[in-house]
Amino acid sequence: MCASSFGGGLVAGDAIDLEVSVGPGAACLLTTQSATKVYRSPDGRAASQSLRARVGAGALLVLAPDPLILFRDAAYRQRVEIEVEAGGALVAIDSLTSGRRDQGEHGESWAFLRFESRLEVRCAGTLSVSDGLLLTAGLGPIDAPFRMGRFHCLATAVLAGDRLAETSRRLCEDVAREPVRRRASLIEAASEVRHGAVLRILGTSPEETAHRLRLRLGFLSSLLAEAPWARKW
Repeated sequence: MCASSFGGGLVAGDAIDLEVSVGPGAACLLTTQSATKVYRSPDGRAASQSLRARVGAGALLVLAPDPLILFRDAAYRQRVEIEVEAGGALVAIDSLTSGRRDQGEHGESWAFLRFESRLEVRCAGTLSVSDGLLLTAGLGPIDAPFRMGRFHCLATAVLAGDRLAETSRRLCEDVAREPVRRRASLIEAASEVRHGAVLRILGTSPEETAHRLRLRLGFLSSLLAEAPWARKW
């Protein structure tokens, strides 16, 4: 299933509200046509997207949108709420880039006004993940050394559901084995949570970040018969 919008982007005041239900035993891949662009907001109004989903018993939902690209002076917020029933499974991917860097002297690296995100996942009625992120120029330069710094992409993947318990454990072990290198182009962290795991990747380029994310989530090919991005690149 592919979500799309008019023109492939969002302008100030746009609000997209989706509801998804995956029936028992079914599998659903929800993706996008391409990267979602969020255009500048002259009056500070935010564009927004919200998603509420329910994953039935024995079902699988994979959220694999392309990265967000926020233009200079853009404002955006998103909220995702997912209920996974017993025996169900979820893989939710979210990624954000620094913007349009290849604009010569007019480059827009982390030049947006505000990005706000909230993800909540419940498994069998129990809160498993509650994750929030706020990046705003109102608190100082977003590309400051102790904020996003030299990195240009942030990707997060959430695995949830007892069906993915062993996969989550192996993922965390694989990431923990990676050596930490000074000035590395990628930084990874993975944490086990109740009913799953959370993986985060910071990268100096969106391309390298996407490649590592796909490597870590290679198991999706067996769950979906092919990788979520197989028909894109």
